Amino acid sequence: MTTAERIYQESAKLPESMRNEVLAYIEGLKKQLTKSSVTAEKQENDLNSNYFQPSVSVSEEEHQAILVGFDDVKAGRVIPHSAVRATYEQRL
Repeated sequence: MTTAERIYQESAKLPESMRNEVLAYIEGLKKQLTKSSVTAEKQENDLNSNYFQPSVSVSEEEHQAILVGFDDVKAGRVIPHSAVRATYEQRL
């Protein structure tokens, strides 16, 4: 049985007023999901547009390397500056 089927079966056992509360909660979750995807898309667009200002001139090779870097950031394949700095300070 899928989660959606379980939600349907369980909500069918509730009084109408409680079903309305469940529906309102689900609609709130959908809004949060929409906001988070819009925010993530905006952050990605900002990240790309903030670097590529008209006054910045890069070669095609540099441009491709930057895009690879953006992909690494999105995929979490980066180390925060604070962690690198802490490691560096320990070794001094």
